[in-house]
Order: sequence, then C-alpha cells, then structure tokens
Amino acid sequence: MPLFEGKGTLQDFQHWVDARAAEYDHSGKVILTFIVEKNGSVAEVQVLDTPNPAMGEAAARIVASSPAWKAGTIDGEPVRVRYTLPVRCGKQVAADETDDRGKRSENGVVVKVRNADFKASEALIFIDDKEATQTDMEKIDPDKIERISVYRDSSAVVRYGERGKNGVILIKMKQ
Repeated sequence: MPLFEGKGTLQDFQHWVDARAAEYDHSGKVILTFIVEKNGSVAEVQVLDTPNPAMGEAAARIVASSPAWKAGTIDGEPVRVRYTLPVRCGKQVAADETDDRGKRSENGVVVKVRNADFKASEALIFIDDKEATQTDMEKIDPDKIERISVYRDSSAVVRYGERGKNGVILIKMKQ
C-alpha cells in the first residue's frame, strides 16, 4: 500500500485532510476518490458525494494538494492505487461538548453514535491498529485515549471489506 509522506497510513492522510477541511465555512461530509500514482503523486480526484458543489470542490483541492506519497508496490514494482475517502469539512463538535459522542462510565469507554442503524456492539474494533473486542474497549482508561474514529457507512466496507459492514471503531491511544 502507498505510504503518506513516505511513512504514514491512509488514516494519517485522513487526519491531514480533515485538519485542512476544518477551516471550511460550512460543515458536512464529502466523499472523494483519488489515485496515488506510481510516482507518489495524487491524481484523478473526483467528488462522489457532497452536500454542495462548493464544498466538494474545496475538499477536492485539499486532496489534490497532498504532499507526495511513497507509491504502493506489487512484487517490488510501483503500482497505481485508488482510494475512496470521506472528508469532514467545517468545525466538528468535540467529544467533550456533548453527552452523545462519548463519555466516561464505570466500565471504561462508551461510544454513542447518533444513528439508529449503527450498533457499536456489532462493529469491528481496532485499538492502536490491533483488532480488539468490545470487552477490550470497555477496559480502556478514557483519559488515555488520543482519538476515536467511527466509520459507519460505505467507507467502512471500502476500507475493511465485508468485515466492516456493521461499522468500524478505531481507537488511538496516547503514547
């Protein structure tokens, strides 16, 4: 797989993009597709879904301005790799601004997502890039969490295949 800036993952690129898209005037999610070329450049950025055209264009410009990647390879030969990426534009509500996002409990971390179709108990869970169980998640000290990402739509299936169909919870712990 390609490496963002020669060392980072797609998730690192996601955070890089989201940080730049956070300055956009309106909030919403844009779904983009793009190719990391054999030389590490980003090409063929296309908007698949957007709340409005201006937001889609802004998100596409951010992705197109990506620093170089280290190309993906097969048998040592560089290859083109296509990604599909959700981009969150505008200011996002911080987890400590609402009771509905995540809160401390006697049993560790509780993740609540405002979507009746998403059942966190059925989601694929990763803690620091290692697959984990619901029980593992409940043992976490919430004060040691750096960030939580939840993928609950087609982006979960794109990234994790059929195993992501019930959503994916990624937990990154503080170092």
